Amino acid sequence: PIPGTVYHFLYLINYRPASNAVAELFNVYHESPQVLLISKGECIYDESHLGIQSAELEEQINRIEA
Repeated sequence: PIPGTVYHFLYLINYRPASNAVAELFNVYHESPQVLLISKGECIYDESHLGIQSAELEEQINRIEA
């Protein structure tokens, strides 16, 4: 975990309508697994499957905090 970062997990099997709403709200194509980085109400980074890399996500988060 990265200090100061809030994480949410969406279990889409039981909550598919919520998953669809998130995809529409942030204008992203839904994939699973997927990570979205939301800052100030906007999706500034999204990645899925083997493209998800913790170092890349941490770098993106650090850009927000800089």
